[in-house]
Amino acid sequence: KIIKEEAIDKIEKYLDEKCS
Repeated sequence: KIIKEEAIDKIEKYLDEKCS
């Protein structure tokens, strides 16, 4: 597994929800 990519995906989703 690539943990970095999973973390980036979670962070982007979190920021998306926070900014909308």
